[in-house]
Amino acid sequence: GDRAEGADSSIGIGGMAEFDRAGDERIGQRMAVGRPRHRKRSADPVELVRTVLLVLVALLASVPLGVAAAIYLSEYAPDNWFTRAINLAIINLAGVPSIVHALFGVGAFVIFFRFGTSILAASLTLAIMVLPTIIRTSEEAIRAVPRSYREVAVSLGGTRLQTVLRAVLPNALPGIVTPFCSCSAVPLF
Repeated sequence: GDRAEGADSSIGIGGMAEFDRAGDERIGQRMAVGRPRHRKRSADPVELVRTVLLVLVALLASVPLGVAAAIYLSEYAPDNWFTRAINLAIINLAGVPSIVHALFGVGAFVIFFRFGTSILAASLTLAIMVLPTIIRTSEEAIRAVPRSYREVAVSLGGTRLQTVLRAVLPNALPGIVTPFCSCSAVPLF
């Protein structure tokens, strides 16, 4: 068939639930990499499952990278021109309109990596779109943890990594989780 059909057989995310026209549940790759079949039915369960899958894959791609970047920028990065350039790039990426991210996603994931018009391509595009928000809000939540928590952890013999993982992150968790909720709502609007 066409190029999108070829992408169906070459890319898979494992068994994904798929509903056919009769509503029967099946496991198949078409759910993850295929085009939507029911464009006229607005309450189609396939589209609901696709949206949930889109958000989950986007968060799985962006959360670990975003939180790791926030930890590095707030706890480890020296204050030099390179770190300031990274912060400026994050701020600029946050201000890019979503249509520009979409065009980048089409060029990079659909055409260059040949993912086709799939949930994987859309999820990676969405992950890039929400990454600056996740980095910035996680970084602010980490910096909001009082300095005394770090000092106590170090005085008890903890390494820098142990201090971050056992004293800083648990106390910053409420501020880190908040952007996930707001980023999860992006594909719904």
